[in-house]
Amino acid sequence: MKSMCNQLTRDELINRIHSLHEGNDAKWGKMNILQFKNMLI
Repeated sequence: MKSMCNQLTRDELINRIHSLHEGNDAKWGKMNILQFKNMLI
């Protein structure tokens, strides 16, 4: 299982988040990309 304590895992997650754009199809529910990113902050 991946852990956020691991730097490589954090880097992977950050890169995936940065690759999201408003035009992406939602695969996480009904939130749009801006709502999703704000939830993470």
